[in-house]
Amino acid sequence: MKARWPDTYVEVVALGPLVAIPALEDLLRLGADKATLLSDPAFAGSDSLVRTRILAEYLRGVSFDCILAGAQTADGADAEVPPHLADLLALPQVSNIIRVDEASLVEGWPLVDVDEGRLQATYRIPLPAVLSLKHHHAQVLPHVSLRDSRADVGDRLHVIDNDQLGLPAHEVGTQGSLTQVVEVLDPPVRQREPRFVRCNAEGIEQVHAFLQSRGLITHTTAFSPSHVQGEQVVLVGRRPKDPPGDIRDAEILISGGGGVAGSFDELQKLAAVMGGRVTASRRAVDLGVAARAIQVGQSGRTVSPRLYIALGIDGAGQHIEGLRNIESIISVNTNRHAPICSISDIVVEGHAREFIERLCRRINEGTTAALEPH
Repeated sequence: MKARWPDTYVEVVALGPLVAIPALEDLLRLGADKATLLSDPAFAGSDSLVRTRILAEYLRGVSFDCILAGAQTADGADAEVPPHLADLLALPQVSNIIRVDEASLVEGWPLVDVDEGRLQATYRIPLPAVLSLKHHHAQVLPHVSLRDSRADVGDRLHVIDNDQLGLPAHEVGTQGSLTQVVEVLDPPVRQREPRFVRCNAEGIEQVHAFLQSRGLITHTTAFSPSHVQGEQVVLVGRRPKDPPGDIRDAEILISGGGGVAGSFDELQKLAAVMGGRVTASRRAVDLGVAARAIQVGQSGRTVSPRLYIALGIDGAGQHIEGLRNIESIISVNTNRHAPICSISDIVVEGHAREFIERLCRRINEGTTAALEPH
């Protein structure tokens, strides 16, 4: 953005220990104008609400047009911080942003594209505002060049402690936090008990009910914009969401194996209806029906979508290892003893093409019914 509009002034603000300084120095070397680290031993143990108050206290004293925030920190997910921050600063705010139109941002009324599940909405937002960006694997910072890595940027890095902010000691750290960490545990290994159904009307109805119970399909184009704050935020329009550029960003993956080599293109029909991405097992890639860029598994890419539908996949060990972090798995196979069935929530015994046709028809029927006037 600074390359197109050199007068744009960028300040990076972080809250954390002093070990964050090298990362901030690299951001300065990449083009940021100023970096500010809010750091004090008194801040240790602060919950997300207290961290938001600390950030707000600093931001009240600086001038800005727009606050760009993410959904994750270096050690966790803090997606609740930007909405709290907007509330404390009395600013409009939008979450789940997947694209910001830079030209309109410079003009003062940015257009932003927002992920709303199966839909993608565009909003126009008055400035100043808080814009919360959704994480994308394709969006990565470039590396600092060897020449720039030697640049001294210390004069543009500022560390501010609580003596300068002036927050009461009882309002920060563990003392000021309503929520505190009592114990940290490793997540339990989820034991799945597969439910076997046939690829008929009754079986598809069970699959459909399962998807609805997990919030993976909805039969309405209406959306309650809980991710939007501010009366002046204007909805410009909605349309079907573009598929994510990287399979690791997709919430729904429709994956095919050797069993669907002769009809691999059919998977795109289901992906389109469910707003997902098509992926493949190594077997499908080796057979030449799918590109290696969409291969899932230890020899491909480890993924963690909310839903993984495996069509005609046997489930070699390396493939299953790449599926450990998936919330829900549905496998469609003519062999109920295939290894992938043991880690599935639902196993549909039947042929993939019939399953795709039946499930697409069922989802579309529900959508049509929801759109009819009552």
